[in-house]
Amino acid sequence: MPRNYCLTIGENMAKKKAIKKGDILTVEFLCDYYMPVTREFIVKDIVNTSYIDSFGYQLIINSQLYTNIYGDKPSEILVKTSDPLKTDAEIEKKEKLLK
Repeated sequence: MPRNYCLTIGENMAKKKAIKKGDILTVEFLCDYYMPVTREFIVKDIVNTSYIDSFGYQLIINSQLYTNIYGDKPSEILVKTSDPLKTDAEIEKKEKLLK
């Protein structure tokens, strides 16, 4: 592999699989596809994803890598910010401009 990408995983997955920050994981995307894509990742962070994670297996990768693998736009984008209320207000403002 030419490089290690970084990813963030949910706490539930980290506990179930005994994964720690700094571990290297090999992940296969499109595994049922005729040309699966395998990437090696360094676990950059472990976060609480229980509010969006009903199965306990949450991986978070950057949108550029997602687009590179799947060739389209993600259905969800998670945003981590120091001021969630201000960010939410800005997103709502931009949405109104698009309507």
